[in-house]
Amino acid sequence: MKNRCLTFGGYFSLLTYGLAATIAGPALDQIRTTFEASSGQVGFLFTALSIGFICTVATSGLYIDRFSLKPASVAGQLILPVGLIAFGLSDSILFGSIAFFIIGVGGGLIEIATNTLISTLHSENRASSLNMLHLFFGFGALTGSFLSGVMVQAGLGWRTVFLATGFASLIVVLPLVLPAYPLNRSSGALSFINSLGLLKNSYMLLICLAVVLYVGIEMAINSWSVIYMETYIKLDKLTASSILSYFWILMTFGRILCAWLSRKIQAHNLLTGLVLLSCLTYPLFILSTNGVLSGISLALTGLSFSGIFPVLVALNSNRFPDMTGTGTGLMMSFMGLGLMLFPWMTGVLADLLSLQWSMRLLTIAVVVLFAVTVLLRLQTRSLLRNHDDQKTESSHDRHRR
Repeated sequence: MKNRCLTFGGYFSLLTYGLAATIAGPALDQIRTTFEASSGQVGFLFTALSIGFICTVATSGLYIDRFSLKPASVAGQLILPVGLIAFGLSDSILFGSIAFFIIGVGGGLIEIATNTLISTLHSENRASSLNMLHLFFGFGALTGSFLSGVMVQAGLGWRTVFLATGFASLIVVLPLVLPAYPLNRSSGALSFINSLGLLKNSYMLLICLAVVLYVGIEMAINSWSVIYMETYIKLDKLTASSILSYFWILMTFGRILCAWLSRKIQAHNLLTGLVLLSCLTYPLFILSTNGVLSGISLALTGLSFSGIFPVLVALNSNRFPDMTGTGTGLMMSFMGLGLMLFPWMTGVLADLLSLQWSMRLLTIAVVVLFAVTVLLRLQTRSLLRNHDDQKTESSHDRHRR
């Protein structure tokens, strides 16, 4: 019962961050008008959020491994609504940026805490449980964007959107603060310097590189695909936006499929298969000049991306079970790098070359991601063989005695 309460507490905690991460989009015009701000100033809100997120995930994972998971989990679920409510009450773009920084801090704590919590509670089927966790984030992201648009369209205003989301997020504190949490498996001797030693491990480096590439490609698609389809496939904005929504819908519901597949297929094999599928679907999207074909191929790219991040978190937790929080924190830090760099680089290359070539060059990143997953698969298989050999030798030693 305790584990079930904590599990659903973790699921709904990440759902609230999914809501918070997407409610701003439909309300940006109103926010810009209210603050009398430029597009660049409004865009800085998301930079402030990213800074808060990266600063938090870079350190909170180490705290969780050295001390306790519960304070980080509860703090994240309290800080997130504080940021949302503060933004809803802000009277300038400066205070709004500070509020978005706070949202990023809360979101970073929630990401680290929920991934570590589910990895710890469900060590026997991590990949499946983590796919379910990120399914809830997907539900939150889809719901947040939709409800924000409906509320703004109904004349309720952007402040109501943020205030309502903030107060709703506070409710989720209850299933996180009441139960007892699993005991920390770390020896408590970890330091920041020691945690950075993880980056010397080739397996961890491959996971972090895969995270940068995956998140970067995903967010570049999210940022530029609508303009790309309008310009080069000659689709209207509504149709292009709808196709992008199918990308996210299939990514969300693909996690249900991946949660089931994770019980049938080893995590490293599932990861390789998903990335291989993206190597087929994304180039098809880029090469297509037909609206239907481009829509199908982009939606299937969303499906292929659905289980990549949860499986990477599972591989990290399986490889470093005593440093799950620290490893997840490093992954989230690299996720922040991909989030900031790839959309920006895609725009820079679009100015230098063209958006068409810029989007085509993302194919190289997809292929590199596949190469990284193949190397991860080879290392994982080698580790599993060594583990089996050690178990066999141990069994033989017991029989000799």
